[in-house]
Amino acid sequence: MQIIHITSEFAPLAKEGGLGDVVYGLTKQLAKQVPNTSVILPKYPYLTKKKLSGFKICKKTPLFNAFVKLHEGITIYLIEPKQRGYFLQKGIYGGKKEFERFWNFCVCASKFLETHLLEKTSIKTIIHVHDWVTAPLLNMIKLKKSNTSVLTIHNMQHQGSITNTQFRSIKNQQDLYTPASLQDPHIKNRVNLLHSGILLADIVTTVSPNYMKEIQTKPHGFGLDGVLRKNKSKLHGILNGIDSEYWNPKKDLFLSHVFSSSSSINKDKEKNLNALKKKFPDLELKRPLISCITRLVSQKGPELIKEGAIFAQKNNTSFFLLASTPDPKLKVEFHKLKKQLESKGSSSQFQFEFDEELAHLLYAASDIMLIPSLFEPCGLTQLISMKYGTIPIAHRVGGLCDTIINEKNGFLFNKPTKEVFLKTLQKAVNCFENEKSSWKQLQLNGIKSDFSWNKSASKYLQLYRKSR
Repeated sequence: MQIIHITSEFAPLAKEGGLGDVVYGLTKQLAKQVPNTSVILPKYPYLTKKKLSGFKICKKTPLFNAFVKLHEGITIYLIEPKQRGYFLQKGIYGGKKEFERFWNFCVCASKFLETHLLEKTSIKTIIHVHDWVTAPLLNMIKLKKSNTSVLTIHNMQHQGSITNTQFRSIKNQQDLYTPASLQDPHIKNRVNLLHSGILLADIVTTVSPNYMKEIQTKPHGFGLDGVLRKNKSKLHGILNGIDSEYWNPKKDLFLSHVFSSSSSINKDKEKNLNALKKKFPDLELKRPLISCITRLVSQKGPELIKEGAIFAQKNNTSFFLLASTPDPKLKVEFHKLKKQLESKGSSSQFQFEFDEELAHLLYAASDIMLIPSLFEPCGLTQLISMKYGTIPIAHRVGGLCDTIINEKNGFLFNKPTKEVFLKTLQKAVNCFENEKSSWKQLQLNGIKSDFSWNKSASKYLQLYRKSR
């Protein structure tokens, strides 16, 4: 069997969110059991020479160039379309031609698959695509009866939808245009690539069991809940994992003070808090340190994140926000909040550009991690937090309630309202300050949890092997 993942992100090569970590962690674990595991993604213009080190050209065509490198048992292919302008110089997503860029990447990737990976092989092949950005590939390739196509939905909100008129103007689509599969079922005269992927894939997975249930309802299905219910037989919810080697506080290369043992969690946290203070000497960082590591978008509950910062200022504790945002309005709002809190002598810190090293330090130094998402397909933040003895406070949705057991390894709140959220946050702070043994048990329960990719990768392999 060979397994081929087609994706827009693959950490650390190209990463803008959790998708990059998920595809890397999953394929790394799969490769340990199926050596013939590969990943195909775009060769983005912003990739540095350092990131492209070791890649060699393996195929040239009038349409694209392909580059290859073996990394940790995974064969990585980068596809570079010959036509310029497919991808932005900075970032992976966004822009007026986002749909066209990924459609044309899929055209190139399908040609590469047919001539380089599928043409000469008789072994069973798994073609695994991720979200709407690579779902078009399922319209473009003809798989043998022994092969299987898989679509993973990481976020139902993003569906790849444009008008029929806009779609017809895109090159390389005329012979592939099939109204039945591509038409948006809930908005007239629009193409919907995620809808097409759901119909064409042999298997559809989501990134947590609870999210699989949620997306079959109107509030979380974003118009495709009916389609998902009709295709319920091919739906599977498999919880994401984390790379337990990369996210290991006892071996973390980003930390100047690695954790020594479970019995000394809070001493180790104090050392990392001091390291954080050295990075930000103008701040009076105190415990409990309440942090939030996120992308500032409407899904992540920005109004509740603001309330968390204000709570910290009023309760004489510290708050740290590490967040990037594609939303200029939210960026302005949080800059304004930052100035307001600073004028009141707050010991809070806001950083609006993601920093991998700082993220690791925050997980190690923080006591509480805020995850007030309005919806959350799985979430990796809570999984990482728990491994570092940091207690998550999260909305009871999606994968958050698949992984957090209320008052056992974290705190869950039922409604995303200011009152309910602040009541839960106050309860957590009280526990930290007044119930030391209970707090320590929360930390130990989280640290002992197994969120590695071992179980999840095994479940994917079972699906692959049982299919067809």
